[in-house]
Amino acid sequence: FLVARAFQSSATGEDAGTVAALIAELEQKRTDWFKDRMKQSRFHYERKEEGKSVGVLLSIIRYCGDESMENQAAEQLLRFGDMRTWLRGYRRNEPEGFEAIANNRVIAEFIRANPL
Repeated sequence: FLVARAFQSSATGEDAGTVAALIAELEQKRTDWFKDRMKQSRFHYERKEEGKSVGVLLSIIRYCGDESMENQAAEQLLRFGDMRTWLRGYRRNEPEGFEAIANNRVIAEFIRANPL
């Protein structure tokens, strides 16, 4: 997305149309990926596989690249039981991953209100 949008800012003529179509295609694929991952998280949750469900939501927050989708996943994540315990473990075991999700607005607000 970053490369395509950077190119789009200076593209003209046929290139502008081509890059706009590419971005639209990428956005649709990301939306489809997001919906699939949310369904997958729900599937794991319903099977009492909370760790897998949490992992799927964390991957959305880390890798999605769309703030609205990331926030939806974070809000779903915070509906689990004691998220302080989950987040402490994630911070200890996956410090780079924790750093990435701690920048999410929803997660950051939770951490400020519930210090780890």
